[in-house]
Amino acid sequence: MARTAAARHPAAASRHPDLLAAEQFAEAVGIGRKQTVTDLAADGHIPGAAQVAGRWLFNVTVFWEWLAGPGIPYGEIVTARELARRLGADDRAIRRSRKDPGTPGRGLPGRRLGDKIVLFAVPAVETELGWPLGSIAGESQPPGTVPDPEHGPATPDRSPADLDVTGAPAARPASPGGRRASPRTAQPGARRRPAAR
Repeated sequence: MARTAAARHPAAASRHPDLLAAEQFAEAVGIGRKQTVTDLAADGHIPGAAQVAGRWLFNVTVFWEWLAGPGIPYGEIVTARELARRLGADDRAIRRSRKDPGTPGRGLPGRRLGDKIVLFAVPAVETELGWPLGSIAGESQPPGTVPDPEHGPATPDRSPADLDVTGAPAARPASPGGRRASPRTAQPGARRRPAAR
């Protein structure tokens, strides 16, 4: 017989569904270690966390509102590394683009937990980009594709870097001979190599 959470902790079976134990919360937000979660909670970095009878409990509703912002439907929580993988972007660029939810301006809505962990609510990112919910879902999308219902997924000749923040392809002028110009030569004032003679 497999041991369940209810078998190990009888109170877990009667606990409110919005309350998660440290192990469950760590798994839900993609943090590999329970100890990391409890340390962050003890330092006050996780809203909705409370220590009850020596055990940490996490209120998912409070945490979600803090992470995603008001009015965003529940969805997946991912780290900056995972979001970068799904968007085909650099992890550091995704971390730098983070902004608090509801903050005007450019950037992706996400939150920093402690010094090193950056989390994003996938539906909040999709809403900010103007993409339909489920556009950057985990398992249903192959790595490196950015779905766009109007223009189709990214292809080898149209990478995620070719998309502007609305999801539409960025304009690239054609080069002589009908081939697309490279991003470097498409920029005004870019140096071009002299033709071989």
